[in-house]
Amino acid sequence: IRDSYNNIAVIYRQQKKFDLALEYYEKAVDIHKLSDNKLGEAQALNNMAVVYEAILLYDTAIEYYNKALSIFIEMGYKTGECTALTNIAGIEIMQKNLSKVPEKLTKAQEIAEDTEDNYRLITIYGLWGQYYLERKDFNNAIKNSLEAHNLAKQINSNAHYTELSLQISIIYETFAFYKDALEYHKLYHQNHDSIYNIQKSEIIEKLSADFQLMEKESKLELQKKEIEILEKSKKIAKFRNFSLLIAVVLMIIIVLSMIYFHSKKLKTQTLINEKNLEIKESEKQILELNLKNQ
Repeated sequence: IRDSYNNIAVIYRQQKKFDLALEYYEKAVDIHKLSDNKLGEAQALNNMAVVYEAILLYDTAIEYYNKALSIFIEMGYKTGECTALTNIAGIEIMQKNLSKVPEKLTKAQEIAEDTEDNYRLITIYGLWGQYYLERKDFNNAIKNSLEAHNLAKQINSNAHYTELSLQISIIYETFAFYKDALEYHKLYHQNHDSIYNIQKSEIIEKLSADFQLMEKESKLELQKKEIEILEKSKKIAKFRNFSLLIAVVLMIIIVLSMIYFHSKKLKTQTLINEKNLEIKESEKQILELNLKNQ
């Protein structure tokens, strides 16, 4: 039930039906609490925070990230702790609430480096770049952003690579390095167009697959209806043949009954006629006796 609630919430989140997503994540949290599943509870709380962040309720998102973070720390689950810290730092940079960002990013970076989690390291370096950009520290902003950019290229993370190209372009433009800004902006557009084309191809393939599936389903439905019609026709033919058989049997019974009763009637009539003849013969004999007597 818990997993079903979570899966329903994921679908609603993908459909951008955020109220329903939160409702089902909350149901999942309740069951996690009942079964004392701390990890599941923290992950569900983290997912709720992601939804609140998507609908721009940043303070509520931070509140839920912190709830998840407390459980992750209590359990010693480093990956979850790193994720929560990174997400909170990202919101705080967006809100320009920078005072506690270094502490969170430093802790998250330590965990990511210990676990050799390159994907999270890309995000963390990128956030350092954004943090130093807000601080107007060009050297550290560009250093960390390039670090994230190079790491994204090494592990072929195209989405991160494209996003960081734009971030680097913005940093160069902010500090009036227009030539470098233009170079990375072009790089951003090249990769963005590439990703867009890939996504477009995937969408076309999905639509084609959906159409083929729909066509197959239509054929199956048509075949199913044809089978139903055939089965109904067979039933009707069977019923008609059965009815005809019953009618023939009834006709035979009626005819045999008529023959039987007619035969019986003839026998009875014959018997009556014989008795009548006997009576007449007796009467004749009596008459003859009477005449002799006279």
